[in-house]
Amino acid sequence: MPILFISGSEIFVIVLAVVLLFGAKSLPELFRSVAVGITEFKKATSEIKKELDSHTGGLASELREVQKAAQEVQDEVSSSLRDPLGHPAPAKPMPQASSEAGLGREKIK
Repeated sequence: MPILFISGSEIFVIVLAVVLLFGAKSLPELFRSVAVGITEFKKATSEIKKELDSHTGGLASELREVQKAAQEVQDEVSSSLRDPLGHPAPAKPMPQASSEAGLGREKIK
């Protein structure tokens, strides 16, 4: 099964070109520096993800508080609105907040 649509012969040609360009003695140093670069990139992306999660976590809890307050107001208004026979008016349920990224992008009916 080819990796990223590259066949075995193409990988061989790439490896041969790298050996000819950099030499066999400098390949371990080259691969070591590539590995360090990949490690630093993964570390940076995980730090960015943690920072974004910490910022959006606070927004999600604030959104839940606002929705709870809105639900309480809606319940109070619907309990005060009654038809002539004294039956409570039907209330529409409030949309629930999602804890994932992209909060506030949902349309509220």
